[in-house]
Amino acid sequence: MTQLTADEFSELIKEVFSHNAILEYATEENTEKFRKLSLLLQKANAETNLTAINDTSEIIVKHIADSLLACDRFEKSKSVIDIGCGAGFPTLPLAIARPDLNITALDSTGKKIAFVKSTAKALELDNVNAVCARAEEYVAIANKRESFDYATARAVSRLNLLNELALPFVKLGGSFIALKAKDGDNELAEAQNGINLFGGKVESVKHTILSDGNDFEAQRIIIEIKKIGNTPAKFPRSYAKIAKKPM
Repeated sequence: MTQLTADEFSELIKEVFSHNAILEYATEENTEKFRKLSLLLQKANAETNLTAINDTSEIIVKHIADSLLACDRFEKSKSVIDIGCGAGFPTLPLAIARPDLNITALDSTGKKIAFVKSTAKALELDNVNAVCARAEEYVAIANKRESFDYATARAVSRLNLLNELALPFVKLGGSFIALKAKDGDNELAEAQNGINLFGGKVESVKHTILSDGNDFEAQRIIIEIKKIGNTPAKFPRSYAKIAKKPM
C-alpha cells in the first residue's frame, strides 16, 4: 500500500483531475478532504474488506476521479440518491466536490453504510444522509417514491435491473444518471423496453475515458435517463423477481 505525503497527494490529484477534465474540483480544501477520505478508506480496509482498491494512486483514479466524471450533470442544489453506494462512491467524492447537492447514500450492507456515515461526519459533509436498506423496500418508506431530483448508480448491476430500482425514486423532470463501463451501450440496448415502461427516456449518452495520464485507461459511459412519466405503482418488484426477469 503506497502512502503519499500531502504535497505528493495534491500533485497527483491535480494531474489525474486534469487528464479527466475535472480539474476545477481540485481546490485546496477539496484536495485535503480527498486525502482524508483516502486515508480513512485505507484504514477501514485494514480492518474489514470494503473495496479491493487500496493503493493511494488507484483510489484517486478508480474511486475519486471515476466518481466525478458526471459531476457537472447534476443541476445546482438538487437532491440525489446514490443506489448501491458501497463504500461511498460516488457519494463521498460527489459530496466533497458539490456541497450544494443533498445526497442520500443507499446500500443494504451495514458495514459499508457505517463507513459512509462515519466518514461523512469526519469530513464534515453535512450534505450526506447514509441509509442501510434495500432500494426496492426503501422506495416505499416515508414517501420516498418520486421524491429525488436525481438517482445515480456506479458499479452496481446491469442497467436492465437498475432501471427498475432507480426510476421509481426520481421526480417527473428529474433524471437517472447511470455510470457505466465499456459494456454500457449493450446494457442500454437491452434495457430500452424497461426504461420506457418505468417512465424514462434516454436523454444523453456520453462516452469518455478514465485515465491516470500514464498507462491506465478505461472506457466509461455516462447515461442520462430523463423521467417523463410516472412509474407504475406495481414497480419496483421484489429483487428476486427483478433478477429473475429483468425488464
